[in-house]
Amino acid sequence: MKIWIGLSVCAVAMSGCATLSNNGEKVTVATSVESSCKNLGPVTVTITGWGLPQESMNVLRNNTADVGGNTLVQTSNHTGVAYSCPAGETASN
Repeated sequence: MKIWIGLSVCAVAMSGCATLSNNGEKVTVATSVESSCKNLGPVTVTITGWGLPQESMNVLRNNTADVGGNTLVQTSNHTGVAYSCPAGETASN
């Protein structure tokens, strides 16, 4: 019985890891954007307890893609602004 409980706890803990979606992988992280980029609004990490910075970044990139963005300007560990930049426009990194 103890083994099953331990395995269940491990499975739940591992499922909490935020992975990068296919569309999230296409999101560029920048420190600023060109004026031709459209501001799509804020994106946030709404799940509390994300311990690793990479997990928060994955959630922000996924959320940016979900609102149609291709560029993220991160404003804190748990927030950012999503932008849609024209193809070929270079975001400032």
